[in-house]
Amino acid sequence: MGDIGQLFPDTDPQWKDADSMRMLGEVRRRIVAASYHIFNIDITIVTEEPQIAPHARAIREELAQALDIPVDAVSVKAKTNEKMDAVGRGEGLVVFAVVSLGGA
Repeated sequence: MGDIGQLFPDTDPQWKDADSMRMLGEVRRRIVAASYHIFNIDITIVTEEPQIAPHARAIREELAQALDIPVDAVSVKAKTNEKMDAVGRGEGLVVFAVVSLGGA
């Protein structure tokens, strides 16, 4: 299906300032249209701030709702970068997301 730049090109006005949950819903629609379903999602957020733990449940619930999967199928965890590099200095963050798909 391509990468995010192919799915949601910045040259397409419909995606300018688009809500990320709308984009996620479109990804889900394409996954289902391709006869796949989402088994689970594992997300790791690397950041010094903000603290993710107090928000992890709400993040899981919002993602589960957007993807129409059980909240127990969504894992969200966080770690710091131990003050190393731009992430450690608080200049940004990194997110790793792994999604397990199966044929419908």
